[in-house]
Amino acid sequence: MLNDKYEDDWQSFLGDFISYLNSTEDSSWCTDVVRSRDGTGNCLYGHLSNFCGHKGDENVSPDFDWFDSLVSTSYVIYPINDGENEKYQQETPKKRCIAYLEALLSGEELTTIPGMAKCYEEFKAKNPEYF
Repeated sequence: MLNDKYEDDWQSFLGDFISYLNSTEDSSWCTDVVRSRDGTGNCLYGHLSNFCGHKGDENVSPDFDWFDSLVSTSYVIYPINDGENEKYQQETPKKRCIAYLEALLSGEELTTIPGMAKCYEEFKAKNPEYF
């Protein structure tokens, strides 16, 4: 769905996705899991699945892969959603995730590939013996 609709236009996607997330209830968010057992709570990835229109056990991998490749990864998202990232300490998972996505959109935060490149360069500078 995401690749077909947005191709590589992650900025348009984020505008639409942030609007969608703003319309969700705080009570529909959860931490520690993608989706609660009863299906009433979601982390950001559960909301992404809903945004994409996935039902039940449908394969979400193509959309999650698109998101991970062009926007951000679970390595970054889960700590923000769960309140474990010290930069994003808003009072709810919804507010934390929206703040992060807005920071991506504004350029304050880096998307996946530029973020990985920055991490690599920082590691290389601190550990020249490996290169």
